[in-house]
Amino acid sequence: MNQSNDTKLHKVSLAVLVALGCLAAPNLYAQETDSLLEEEEEEVKEVVERISVTGSRIKRQEFSNASPIQIISGDISRELGMFDTSEMLQSSSQTSGTQIDNTFSGFVLDNGPGAATVGFRGLGAARTLVLINGRRVAPAGVGGAPTSPDLNLIPSVLIDRVENLFDGASTVYGSDAIAGVANVILRSNVEGFDVQATVSAPKDGGEQTILSAMYGMSGDNYSFNIAAEYNERRSQTFGQSEFVGECTEFYYEGDDGEIYTDYRGIGPNPTPPDACDIFPLSNRMSIPFFGSIYRTEGSTNIGIPNWSDSTSGLANAPFFGDMVTEVDTNGDGIIDNAIWDGNGDGLLDFNFQDPFYSLERSDYVNTRDWVSPLKRLSIYANGDYLLQDDNDTRFFYEALYAQRDSNVFSPGGQLFEFVGVDNPFNPCGTDPINGIDCRAGVGFPYGPQEVRPIISIKGDRDTNVVDVYQYRVVGGVQGNIGALEDFGQGNWSYEVSAIYSASKGDNSIIGINEANLLNSLDTSVRNDDGSITCGNGSDGCVPVNLFSSNIYQLGGGVLTPAEAGYLFDSREISTEVKQSMVTGYISGDAFTLPWNDQIVPLVLGAEFRKDEIITDANPVAAEGLLWGYFSDEGADGSRNLQE
Repeated sequence: MNQSNDTKLHKVSLAVLVALGCLAAPNLYAQETDSLLEEEEEEVKEVVERISVTGSRIKRQEFSNASPIQIISGDISRELGMFDTSEMLQSSSQTSGTQIDNTFSGFVLDNGPGAATVGFRGLGAARTLVLINGRRVAPAGVGGAPTSPDLNLIPSVLIDRVENLFDGASTVYGSDAIAGVANVILRSNVEGFDVQATVSAPKDGGEQTILSAMYGMSGDNYSFNIAAEYNERRSQTFGQSEFVGECTEFYYEGDDGEIYTDYRGIGPNPTPPDACDIFPLSNRMSIPFFGSIYRTEGSTNIGIPNWSDSTSGLANAPFFGDMVTEVDTNGDGIIDNAIWDGNGDGLLDFNFQDPFYSLERSDYVNTRDWVSPLKRLSIYANGDYLLQDDNDTRFFYEALYAQRDSNVFSPGGQLFEFVGVDNPFNPCGTDPINGIDCRAGVGFPYGPQEVRPIISIKGDRDTNVVDVYQYRVVGGVQGNIGALEDFGQGNWSYEVSAIYSASKGDNSIIGINEANLLNSLDTSVRNDDGSITCGNGSDGCVPVNLFSSNIYQLGGGVLTPAEAGYLFDSREISTEVKQSMVTGYISGDAFTLPWNDQIVPLVLGAEFRKDEIITDANPVAAEGLLWGYFSDEGADGSRNLQE
């Protein structure tokens, strides 16, 4: 079939047009795409959300904040093995200075034993504010003066993230935020069930088990979440810890520039020196104008039965003749001291590094807690309800209950009370059976002297029993203010919230009643029939012998049942802290700067806070009757703050 020339020309023209169209289409499409992208970018620039960040209630873009916020992820922290809130917060480089955690046993702390706090920039916990979901957390603890929130009461598994502001925020929150703010954000908007179990099993104690469960549900205008956590950590003793080992070790530079780690300075010992610090020395007795002498059961080198001395001093060596031996104590080849040498072997008659004298080296004292045990139960719930009105009114609430039990075992406390010359058990006193002139054996008779035994008693201030609980309820409403939309630059919103927190901490510790001990030591007498009594006959006094063999034992002495029944007493103190707070504020965009169109936001608000503390101390605590403890009547009162 033949085609005309016109038809062929038409087809060629059509093909050319199609080809040109295909070549031009990408350029046309690119121009349209660029135009659309520019429009979308303009829209994105206009709808960038501005939020309230930690440290301020002024809404702004998060990354335009002049004070950057450090974000610590809860999930990542747990993956790294940090299962406690205190570990997450104290891991920051800004937490300089001393941080109170569960290794502080045997110390007097503001929040009491077993508490954990955080302090930024070395300014202490009282100047670092802790928030939960952007709202203040009240102090909790024991001892009559808790000043900071107890991090052990914050459920760690429920933490979504922690926002740390390291710049001072005292203008927003007050003087407790001078060092910065730690804002703990708890998880929310969970759908369905979330169950977690975590087990940490170090080889040397401190095992930890955490069980948590969370349930959440949400709809178009509501959400609800509830969670519970059980956290149990076992203790790690000093003996189990590789860091502290069986003793505190020396490490110092000598005058010759060499590094030394062995104990040097109190004469030659029957065993080679090691790196252990021998102090505090126990099982000894102090005699005025004589110094300390040491318990050597069944032997003596100074004429006092069951007691021996160590060094006399090189200057005194000529007075004692063959009783002492001049020695080189530091191995530098120069005679620099003299030791009492009962058997003439050139060595001390007893070893200071023996755990019998070096208290912290004994097995019993090394069972004290390096990391104290902890049991914690936390229950947390939150939710909100959106009215879906023109102002997006939203009601919200939070509720938290937490309790912890921390029984801190910390033996090794020493007892040193003077025993008068008339006490029948005083080996240097006037008693015709037990008393002698203790200085006569070294050629310097002096007569009866009061003495001061320096000892440790098992059961005396060994265990601190601490129980603390806290509950916290938050409720409020927030939304937009449509009536002010045309005022200034708009974007006006409000929030009104109320918070109520209450905590109670109970602390008890058993120790020696100082008044009873003094009554026994000061009134004990030997009767004509040889018996020893004390007191007035009706006060239940029991004669206490601080020089008997049962007192001088490895790791601490043991009182007789009668002595223990009379001396041991319980120091108990209960501390309640309550905090009520109402806060309301509005925020929006006031105006723009004429030279750069920068929006100037504005916040207007008011806050009322009431803090209350109530302390209930038994007479032993209030009057300071426990030996070695201060009197603590606690603090009862309240304060109101308006701003």
